[in-house]
Amino acid sequence: MSQSSSKNNTMRVFWLHDEALRKPDAYQAGDRLVFLWDPNYFAQQAWSLKRRVFIYECLVALQAEIYVASPTSFWREFIAQAPALSPKLFVAEALDPQLQAWLAQLPAEIKVKMYRNPSLFLKADLQPSRLKRFSHFWPVQAKSLGLSAYKTSSKTRKHQ
Repeated sequence: MSQSSSKNNTMRVFWLHDEALRKPDAYQAGDRLVFLWDPNYFAQQAWSLKRRVFIYECLVALQAEIYVASPTSFWREFIAQAPALSPKLFVAEALDPQLQAWLAQLPAEIKVKMYRNPSLFLKADLQPSRLKRFSHFWPVQAKSLGLSAYKTSSKTRKHQ
């Protein structure tokens, strides 16, 4: 564990989810990265195999711990396994209503600290329902990045 974790006798755990597939800025050596692979959630999202493989490959690259479980039951059991370490759970803010519901259902004994995702590529005012279609997402993001949403070629030929 990191020195700060050892001194305070706390374990720092970062709950990674599909909106936060990166090592958090506050990550220190000895912290744990945990991802919950919930087949029901993936089915509800109707994600393709390619997207699931992408998520898995990101997690492997991060050396995250992957558990097949539902968040509603997993965290209580996880915390019960290490009560002496007084785990603190760090979670990136989420736009997905299902992820928000899971966060709201966490037991009171779990100390949760929310942190913001980098907002460079994701505008907070973009509605979650609009994130499902790239054609809705990109024009908003392109504008915030100072880019043209759709490039038009000056060499475009009209069909005759």
